[in-house]
Amino acid sequence: MQRTYLVIPGGNNDLERELRRNLSTATVSVVTDPAKATATLLILRAQRFRRVLSVNYLGRPVEKEVAYQVEFSLSTPNGILIKPQTLTLTRNFAYNEAQVLGDTEQANELYAALQRDMAQLILFRVEALNRPAGPTPSH
Repeated sequence: MQRTYLVIPGGNNDLERELRRNLSTATVSVVTDPAKATATLLILRAQRFRRVLSVNYLGRPVEKEVAYQVEFSLSTPNGILIKPQTLTLTRNFAYNEAQVLGDTEQANELYAALQRDMAQLILFRVEALNRPAGPTPSH
């Protein structure tokens, strides 16, 4: 992971910015040339969606859920370290049809927070590769 090449198709700039910021440490740098990379973090798919969670007695939405889903993998020149896996984060919010613009803004803020959290979650998965296995419980 010393020199990580980051691949995010589709121009997901927010997720890319978060991953670059979180990956760049004293011992890890994000490189732009795949030939110089010791590892490649590949974002296979990133999508966001929302759905209605509950409705009032008139059938109008009163609560919605926003979700952010990312599929990623990690490889080195020697092979795959993390096979493609999908992570999903969700948040709920109260919906008010009289304030559609405010609700849209709230959903966008939640998506931004989900992207930050997703970058952290991906890095936790990557960092887990470097942790030694804990002691096995003795019986």
